[in-house]
Amino acid sequence: MSIQSEWDYFKKSACQTAAGRALWKHVIHDPLAHLFAGETHLRNLHIKIQNDQVNNAREVSGVILAVRTLWFDSRIQAALDSFHGDAAQVVLLGAGMDA
Repeated sequence: MSIQSEWDYFKKSACQTAAGRALWKHVIHDPLAHLFAGETHLRNLHIKIQNDQVNNAREVSGVILAVRTLWFDSRIQAALDSFHGDAAQVVLLGAGMDA
């Protein structure tokens, strides 16, 4: 496997994650997600979500991403609230475009 083909896989994964974050905007606040996703990934995921709903799929694409994001956001907010207005800092470590 070449470096380029490995990069293509990671890029596709990151763009698909960004598309999910952009299309679930009613529960995920990520104002830049649509920019990272790109039109192709946004369109493809939108079609997949529509097909999932029409076919009564057991899981609609992106639901796990939305739930996971809401869970992490609520945990971080609770940690920040525990400082009762005092200075607090959050450091997020990640790797890849979707970190």
